[in-house]
Amino acid sequence: MRRFLFLPLLFLACVTAALTLDTDTRHAIQDHTGETLRSAVRLANQPHVMATSEVDCDFCPQRIASCAAELPHYVRYIPDYVRIEYPMGDVPENTGVCTDVVIRAMRCSGVDLQEEVYKHRKRKGKATDTNIDHRRVPNIGAYLADHPDWKVVPSDQPVQTGDIVWWKVGRKRSNHVGVAVTDSRIMHNIGHGVWADAKPNSFPLHRIYRLR
Repeated sequence: MRRFLFLPLLFLACVTAALTLDTDTRHAIQDHTGETLRSAVRLANQPHVMATSEVDCDFCPQRIASCAAELPHYVRYIPDYVRIEYPMGDVPENTGVCTDVVIRAMRCSGVDLQEEVYKHRKRKGKATDTNIDHRRVPNIGAYLADHPDWKVVPSDQPVQTGDIVWWKVGRKRSNHVGVAVTDSRIMHNIGHGVWADAKPNSFPLHRIYRLR
């Protein structure tokens, strides 16, 4: 008899405990559960992209895309100013913002944007800060637009694998950037980790940069 009473009593205890939790705690549990489910869905929906080990070029659109696709997904969005080494410096690998998706994909492909953006700004006679300059979307855009290996593609043209995509997001037209891992999916970090869950038209396109 006691065995049959155990499960109902356990269920009642769980319900009672849940009801006695304060509102903030209940909301925190709900938010965590919801985000876990959303992350599981995002993980299941990641596009299939060729592994970097299978790419037969050193620096090409497919390698940039593959490098972006292999970035860790669970990255906390922390936009703080952080002092880092130079060159090849990086914030902790489990943190980052949208620009860090581009920086890490490019670095995996053999290009250190920290050093490249610093040299570009230096040539232009602009103030430099190796801790943050390369982590700003307009600075990356200015470097790519001036570099002979890259070209600016009109924003009304189709996105291609390996493109660097610059969007304007929200009413304030905030800068946001990502890497096209396929012609229709962009790897980015807008606050919920690094996922290829954006499409080219998910936000208003501002610039497209393509390797020549």
